[in-house]
Amino acid sequence: MIFSGKVFGLKMLLTKCKYFKILISAIFAVCLAMPVFAINETDITDDDLESNLIFNEDEIIELQTDKPRITDKIFNKKDKEKETDKTKSSVLDLFKSSGYTFESGIIKNQKIHYFFHGGIDWTAQTHEDLSTTTAMSTNELHLETLFADNKTSLMISYNFTKDLDSANKFFQKFSGLYVSHKFNDNQLVEIGETRVPIGYEGGISTSNIKLFSRSQLSRNLGNYYSTGIKNIGKYKYGNYNIGIYDGSRSFRNNFKGYEFSALAAITPLEKFDGKYGHLQIGGSIDNGNSDNSYTVMGGHILYNYKKFYTDFEYLYADGLSGNHYGRGRAHGFYTTVGYFIKPKIEVLARYDFYQNLSNENVSQEYSAGLNYYFTPKIKLMFQYIYAMKDTSSNPSHKIYLGANFSTDYLFDLL
Repeated sequence: MIFSGKVFGLKMLLTKCKYFKILISAIFAVCLAMPVFAINETDITDDDLESNLIFNEDEIIELQTDKPRITDKIFNKKDKEKETDKTKSSVLDLFKSSGYTFESGIIKNQKIHYFFHGGIDWTAQTHEDLSTTTAMSTNELHLETLFADNKTSLMISYNFTKDLDSANKFFQKFSGLYVSHKFNDNQLVEIGETRVPIGYEGGISTSNIKLFSRSQLSRNLGNYYSTGIKNIGKYKYGNYNIGIYDGSRSFRNNFKGYEFSALAAITPLEKFDGKYGHLQIGGSIDNGNSDNSYTVMGGHILYNYKKFYTDFEYLYADGLSGNHYGRGRAHGFYTTVGYFIKPKIEVLARYDFYQNLSNENVSQEYSAGLNYYFTPKIKLMFQYIYAMKDTSSNPSHKIYLGANFSTDYLFDLL
């Protein structure tokens, strides 16, 4: 067993300090004021398909994105140029990534698209026991509206196959219900039901994860939605995502507590225009009090050079804060290595460690994956996981066969 034993107590520092809530409020107020005074900078964009497949700006920089959205154009000059060249929209454009452009009225652009992430998994707990289940983790319909000011937009996202655990079945299936407003090319504010960035992977959309399944950190501590307000900033040498939320999860037990979440990173190699690759170094903290108090904090490193990609993330949790709150402490990390052997074929490997510090139980996963890309957001996925747990005398073997699929990219090919 590795990483066993006690981890220093952060609860006294972060949750018992009587000035902590005051400090959080002050930091957030400053960040909300930043869009008014921010200085526009030149965006970093990738111009070829292979580069976009290897290093995705939405994934590395925007942090919270939930599938391709109209508001992505805020950060993408190529989309702006395409929109300028477009003189007249057809009904088909309503289903394309560019959307349908209205000639007049309060709505400038609108689009509808469907996103799917899922497939089949085979799980073998022992050599004699083989079970097959269907894994359909995301099955969403999106309606995106950009208003005439070209700064304000509305996002409605509904996941028909989202797992439910309360009587509020209709509202719990919303995976996005918010209004966003851009102040300039570098600043965006979102208000409503949106993704909370607990850790790097916990804050990115399902369409952007490298392997079919998320890491144990995301499954246990993150990857959920809450109602709140967040400020997202993207600059050449850094980015951040900071917000205050209702302590509930997916319209469950609303206004029962508070939550503060912040993720910030630097990108120091951007001054070399990709000569030495792309590096992101960041940290995150999430503190809240609902059914129980919790603090989750950690850091991540992402690096990409040409066809090579690697990442690392570590999180420590004093109180659990995922889709279901929990007491106790936990920590873990994962690291991934990926390489494009062909422009559209990617091979990956990941080591994933997670430990419940309350009972010292350790869970380890070794993954190997293969992805084939048709477009940056349409791909076939294969993943094999070898898992070992202290609570089980035998390791398990799991194979995922699945896909990411988005209709707007499909209609772009027509």
